[in-house]
Amino acid sequence: MVVVAPIVLLVVGVLLAAVVGAGGGVAVAPSQHAIERHGAAVNAIRRCVQDSNSIRRFWRLRNGRLAVMCKLPDGRWGIEILERLRNRWQEVTAFVPRDGSAEAVQRYLWQRGTPAKPFLP
Repeated sequence: MVVVAPIVLLVVGVLLAAVVGAGGGVAVAPSQHAIERHGAAVNAIRRCVQDSNSIRRFWRLRNGRLAVMCKLPDGRWGIEILERLRNRWQEVTAFVPRDGSAEAVQRYLWQRGTPAKPFLP
């Protein structure tokens, strides 16, 4: 298991780097649910995740999805959850949990997965 963990993190890192790499390399299909349920913050979260200069943290969720937490220009933290569907990425949802603090976002993500370290430019 000790040998497998770095390999798993490397694979997750490569997947996330492909999704949110330099210049937003891979397109992510947006989720209508995100806009309908979570409103205007969704577009800010999407821009933040695609911006290679923003502060981002990456998570692998237990259900196989990937999550990116990102610090928004207004100081709050948002989450975009992504799922691999065949040869493309689909946004499951994007939102600002509770008060948007880093602690609230991390608490939400720790309940659902573990941090991952992708290799980003």
